[in-house]
Amino acid sequence: MKSFRNIFLSLCLSVILAGCISQTGFQYISPEFLNKAEQNTTVLILPVTFNSLIHIQADSIEQNSKVYGSATTLETEIFDNYINIILGEKTQTKIITKENLQNEKELKLESKSAFIGGRKVEFAVPSNAIKSKQSEQIDFILLFDNLSFLKNMEVDGTSLGRSGESTYLLNAGIEYIIWSNKLKKIAGYGELSQKIKLLFAPQKEDYLNVIEKLADVIIQKSPFVAKKIYF
Repeated sequence: MKSFRNIFLSLCLSVILAGCISQTGFQYISPEFLNKAEQNTTVLILPVTFNSLIHIQADSIEQNSKVYGSATTLETEIFDNYINIILGEKTQTKIITKENLQNEKELKLESKSAFIGGRKVEFAVPSNAIKSKQSEQIDFILLFDNLSFLKNMEVDGTSLGRSGESTYLLNAGIEYIIWSNKLKKIAGYGELSQKIKLLFAPQKEDYLNVIEKLADVIIQKSPFVAKKIYF
């Protein structure tokens, strides 16, 4: 019985550690918006290809803790084409895209910076008034940058002369800013990484799967209202 109990406790500890390891990245939400998500809000989502919007300077942060990488043109298109849809499926906050703006072609950016979590965050937000074609007030602006999709392989340790098993991974990274269009200040910021296991070379469904994981984490710590799913 004691041996079984030790095994059970070891398994529980392994599950707990695995859960901790999966939570990679950094997130911040302004205290003004913490646990105060409102139902009737709107968010303008600007794609990764809109501009280079966020830059990090983090001398106080270990370099290996940062999410860096690159995304191909096709990978960037997949993210830009589906992030609005995926977020729209997960939040009650109304999604607005730049195609629905009154003045999309006149959209101009201005540089901003702030210190968040010991790092200097440099970003850009629209400097002119923004309204949708239906003249709706835009409460928040969600901007992305530093999209990365890294394909790599992990090899388990060897035992009893047997070689370790290989696991192929798709690791996605993103940085984002949630800008309060009303208060003209940062509502939220994040630097995230999520990964999934692969059997073969990544397919479109694999990209959508890992993008969905990123969307889940963004909504968890944001001023957006998550949709309740009933089974």
